Amino acid sequence: MRDEGSYVIMQKDNCMIHILNAGDIGEMEFYLEVQGIDDLWNNIKGKLAGIKTREPFDREYGMREFHIIIPHTKTLMFVGQGIN
Repeated sequence: MRDEGSYVIMQKDNCMIHILNAGDIGEMEFYLEVQGIDDLWNNIKGKLAGIKTREPFDREYGMREFHIIIPHTKTLMFVGQGIN
């Protein structure tokens, strides 16, 4: 576990999650690192009706990501995988 105040990275086995306090009134950001991001997206996209999302895309810092805004929680979830 790496803890830098408002930013924490936790890892267990092959799972890694980054948690960030993103504001003064409880907003949170989670970054979940996964393997098989496109398969994961294809499995969950049909279950996200009415939820704001951004489909998988490649980032300039070497990650492929999709984003989910979790309603009524002030939470943004990033799901990413390193681009090899």
